[in-house]
Amino acid sequence: MARRYAEVINECGIDMIYFDGAGAHIAFGKQWSWRNVPLIALRSAALWKREVRV
Repeated sequence: MARRYAEVINECGIDMIYFDGAGAHIAFGKQWSWRNVPLIALRSAALWKREVRV
């Protein structure tokens, strides 16, 4: 997922992104922890070719 986010950001010239759902595991239980939104955001950011607001 992180790689795909980076591809879209780099190809489309997106300069802002919002990663929602970071607290999903708190609201819905541990079964939602696989989503690991903060890790996806960090891995994606490492692949961006420009500065992007998060």
